[in-house]
Amino acid sequence: MLQAAFRKEYTPLSEILTATQSWYAYENENEAVPPGRFDFAPSKYAGYREMSPEDYLANNGQEGCLNGRDTENALRPLSKLLMPDDPRYTAAHAALTEFCAMFGKVPNARARISMLDLGREERLEREAIQVKAVLLLISTLSEEGQAQVKRAAFS
Repeated sequence: MLQAAFRKEYTPLSEILTATQSWYAYENENEAVPPGRFDFAPSKYAGYREMSPEDYLANNGQEGCLNGRDTENALRPLSKLLMPDDPRYTAAHAALTEFCAMFGKVPNARARISMLDLGREERLEREAIQVKAVLLLISTLSEEGQAQVKRAAFS
């Protein structure tokens, strides 16, 4: 995500840290990284394919063509807004604060973090295949067998 760009030569990106309200995160599952480490990106970065730091800097801001509403709509089905009762809420906000502090910044007071579920689409596709298989199997049953399935499933 965007964090790698911050760590390299794109320090001008750090200027957006305090303005960003909508952050997207995922827990880094790299075995070399301690558990619970989050990677972050603003929605306008995470919501566009192949977004580079150069493109972001060139197209963000009042004159830019990046639209946060578009990215929010695209990312919403793939994520879940962290609420205070979520066990990851405190850790994610602390990690965002720590990340911003590396650049002498603090997160926006209205910052919200949504967790990306990067495997959701794959699971939905697999489930759709399983549903088709079950329906095919049921269609091979006699009417009595189908009635038994219906009674068992909906009683």
